[in-house]
Amino acid sequence: MKTVLIATLGGSLQVVTETLWALMNPERTATPRPPEAKRIPGRIHMIATGFVADRESEIRDRIASLYESEGRPPPKRENVVLDVVENDSGCPLNDIRTADENNFFAQRIAKEVRGYAQDPNLRIHLSLAGGRKTMSSYALPAAVFFGRPQDESSHVLANPPQLESHPDFWWPGQPARYVVRRTSDADGAVVETRISTAIGSASIDLVSVPFVPLSPFLPDGEMEKAADPTLVVR
Repeated sequence: MKTVLIATLGGSLQVVTETLWALMNPERTATPRPPEAKRIPGRIHMIATGFVADRESEIRDRIASLYESEGRPPPKRENVVLDVVENDSGCPLNDIRTADENNFFAQRIAKEVRGYAQDPNLRIHLSLAGGRKTMSSYALPAAVFFGRPQDESSHVLANPPQLESHPDFWWPGQPARYVVRRTSDADGAVVETRISTAIGSASIDLVSVPFVPLSPFLPDGEMEKAADPTLVVR
């Protein structure tokens, strides 16, 4: 079965490559998962705000590099989508702070999950790790409302914790063999610490987030009628 990775995305682009690595290497994650948990997404759909729009080439390059390091051909360009959410005037949302901005984001992720769920031969893997908490809180109900039993959702954590959100850490075993963490000592002097990114020193935990898909319990076509998540709730 083919897999699409849908990911909410904020300023930490690394959650995408970390999730991809964990899906490709279930036996190597900090908490090993069974071999049948292995996934090689053929499509990656990142749903983001305009905050990261100017970093599209960076995330594309990192995804391609990860696939190549795993001995896999990178997804075709059209299958790596950085989807910047817009308001009803077609202007990109730079953030989701207001009620309207949150509603635009909720509608967009619901639309995408619902669309992919129309293909019975496709598995959706929904990453909740990126962006503001409200972004992932809208993503999970989208899985509940429109997902199917074969669909999945998850969160990722980097180990050791110093690698969490580090701008230079993308996945264990990456080409850069270490990252530098800068802190200040009691006198205010900058202290640099090297942290290994080698497999065995660095690891990723992929935490499954279970959900109950409601669509099998409702009349056929009921969920497809509601474009607005608030209408689904009603």
